[in-house]
Amino acid sequence: MELAPGEPVIARMSDTPFHPLWHELRLIWHNRLKALRAERMQSVLHGAATVAGVGLLLAVLAAQQDMLHSLLVVLLAWPKSSLGALWLACLGDQVRHLSTRRQRWRCHWLAAAPVAEAQRRGYQRVQLVLRAAVHALLLALSLTWLAAPLPALFAALVTAALAALVAAALEPRLQRGPLLAGLRTRRHRGSVLAPRGTGSAWAWQRQAAAGAITPAAVAPLFLVWLLLPRGTAQMIAVAALMLLAAVTHSAWRRMLAQFGLAERWLAAEGVAPRRWLPPLMAPPLALLVAVSTTVGCAFAWAGAPLAAWALLAGGAMIAVLQLLVQAAERRRPRRAALALLLHIAVLATCLQAVPPLLPVLWAIQCGVLLSRSLR
Repeated sequence: MELAPGEPVIARMSDTPFHPLWHELRLIWHNRLKALRAERMQSVLHGAATVAGVGLLLAVLAAQQDMLHSLLVVLLAWPKSSLGALWLACLGDQVRHLSTRRQRWRCHWLAAAPVAEAQRRGYQRVQLVLRAAVHALLLALSLTWLAAPLPALFAALVTAALAALVAAALEPRLQRGPLLAGLRTRRHRGSVLAPRGTGSAWAWQRQAAAGAITPAAVAPLFLVWLLLPRGTAQMIAVAALMLLAAVTHSAWRRMLAQFGLAERWLAAEGVAPRRWLPPLMAPPLALLVAVSTTVGCAFAWAGAPLAAWALLAGGAMIAVLQLLVQAAERRRPRRAALALLLHIAVLATCLQAVPPLLPVLWAIQCGVLLSRSLR
């Protein structure tokens, strides 16, 4: 558009108010799509893996349709309690979303910019509406798939909408902070997550491992129950053991991840790895010893065959290698998985060729990795 002679440029600027938050969101998605187009083969591979994972989950749910339908019948027998629990779940998810966005806004690069409060709150309320729409869509698909009666479907959708309305009403108070601060104080008081005493490597690793037993971390693991058919108490015990194993594995991974964090924080201080790395490796080793001892005692009590003991020994050897690889590759954590696979491949080759030399080769690998990690 051409300007008339002598007409100021600002006179032709749009009167539409600029919304920095929505503009930032558009730029984020633009960059994401640009990155996907730049790595097309990798994007196709990730998309195929995602589709395969969703398909596997749907297959597991389809195999347990009878059990889920029986659970729906039980819930419909207690409609008020079921709707109350659903309302609390939706409201809790909305409040958690508000809390997360509030924490992110504190560190956001636009937090110091003159963003109008009305714009920020409007953006937040649109996010609440979108989250309520996701809740409604998931409920509608699930209840329709389970052939739930139409009144139950309508009541569930109204409950999700009411939860969004209550969250929107609480949003100003949540943004001021006293309610969430009180919730955090009550949640951590007397909890295993609360830091106690002076700082140390044990306290640091204990804090990291305790993050594996928070409700947000444990809730997805309950999908393990869908993998097992309904049956006797033995099936419940097996599911509980699988859940415990998943939590233990999550704690193990969180403890190993502290090596990279410690390297980033202490490298600039000039502290030698020999001073801080061994104390940081002690808690994961203690967890490994405790788990191996417990499983070994269970094998001894059950009279497990020799193959079970060999599997336990192999798992412990691989776990030690993973610990040392993670410590040695703490400056390049993305290489840790590939390095561990290479070490396992060397051990597997030795097991096929000269099995008696397997313990010697494993000890040499551990020595080399330990020497690299302490440099």
